[in-house]
Amino acid sequence: MLAITSILVGISLRLTLASVFYGNYDQWSWDIVADLIHRGKNVYLYTDRYRYTPLWAYLLALFNKGAFLTGLPLHTWVRGFLTLVDINIAVLLGLIHHQISSSKNWKSSYIYLLNPVAILLTGYHGQFDNLAILPLLLAVYIYSRQRHSPPFLTLWILGTLSLTIKHITTFGVWMFFVYISPTYRRAFLLMACSAAVFLLSLFPCWWDAHFIIMRRILFSQGAHGLYGLGKFLPLPVGKVTFLCLMTLLPVFTKEFLKLPLLKAMEFSFVAFLALTYMIGEQYFILPIIWGSLFHTPWYWIFTVSAALFLVGSPNNIHVPWVPSHWNMVWVTALIWFSTFLIKKASWSPSFSKGKKVP
Repeated sequence: MLAITSILVGISLRLTLASVFYGNYDQWSWDIVADLIHRGKNVYLYTDRYRYTPLWAYLLALFNKGAFLTGLPLHTWVRGFLTLVDINIAVLLGLIHHQISSSKNWKSSYIYLLNPVAILLTGYHGQFDNLAILPLLLAVYIYSRQRHSPPFLTLWILGTLSLTIKHITTFGVWMFFVYISPTYRRAFLLMACSAAVFLLSLFPCWWDAHFIIMRRILFSQGAHGLYGLGKFLPLPVGKVTFLCLMTLLPVFTKEFLKLPLLKAMEFSFVAFLALTYMIGEQYFILPIIWGSLFHTPWYWIFTVSAALFLVGSPNNIHVPWVPSHWNMVWVTALIWFSTFLIKKASWSPSFSKGKKVP
């Protein structure tokens, strides 16, 4: 009963935020993009607010039709859909939890659904990073079930879909390919093919707006100079440092830390938040999803710092008296990252007597 109540509360909070509040700058951008698609315009030519592949734009156009037919506002459709995505993520987390724990409960599911960071980002902020994670999480689940004869084509398709939905998952997909591939050459080939599909997904809009697409998508970045290494290093130095470290991270993780796949995926997204030179508030959900499986102490500390930031942020519900400091979140992400470097420090006691982690 407690689990069911927790799940219903998590879903209800998301839907309440989705219906009561219009949202922020991003929702305004979604309105503009949906209208442009409805009028048959190239979104890259007519607005500078869109920095993703056309896939999300087409979904926004679909939601806009739903809004017209039902009378519900677009923002309710968008965040209602993202709530559905969160429900699917929670189900997958629960199924994976069953694989790595001797207890057959859905603890990871309701931990994620009740996580205030996930609630605020899905219910209010309205970015779609969780949608990009969903196919990657499904790929990890499938591989964990079929490690002895993995369906490589299915896994590649899911990894590619994740990358194509939103390329914020690039390094997580790279980590996954390194772990499932028998050689680094195979992993590189899988990643190169995924990157090719990502570029092909831009083809419908390429000829009219190729220079804009290159600048806005291929070379775009979040806010810099506010958070982490981006605050302390010049932009070119921070960028090169981040790209080099994140590219080499799977090799270091597999060969030296020898983390199993699920911990490696968590580590990849924690490392992203610890080492990035750019930032967006929606990035906070990335380690939250994977961390919900193990819910270590630093997962909870990061949750508290990120939730406080969002509560006080002008881009979220903005409670003025709540402190909202970027580097408060960065410090917790950095310490969480450092715990993985001491191998046993990153293991959750709740799984110490369970099954072997895939």
